[in-house]
Amino acid sequence: MTPSRHRLTNYRTIPPRGIIAADSKRFEALGKGDMVTEIPNGKNKSTKVFVRDVLYAPMLGATLISVSRITQGGYSLHFRGQECQIFDAKDRRIGSVPLVHGLHRSRKKTRRMNVYHVCMAE
Repeated sequence: MTPSRHRLTNYRTIPPRGIIAADSKRFEALGKGDMVTEIPNGKNKSTKVFVRDVLYAPMLGATLISVSRITQGGYSLHFRGQECQIFDAKDRRIGSVPLVHGLHRSRKKTRRMNVYHVCMAE
């Protein structure tokens, strides 16, 4: 899910879909599309990952990417210690997302806002 409509390609509107956040607040997804996101891969490096059917939820505070969306793209994840390692279909490590305050997240600054890409269990 993302609040950043401009990051989605192949965007299409959907009937409003109610979502309840972990803090019990409600918000709606209004569309979906595909997104390329960058996963940290060493110091000052990153790997681009294509994620399909990302929901557009303008009231969401950050971009959240679920484990199932990553694995549907042909990637696998391994949670080890304080990091989530991401591997491609040939079992090459393409990234590592650190554990920060209980979430695996990588911070990416954009012109408009800070966006957090999160690996989370569904």
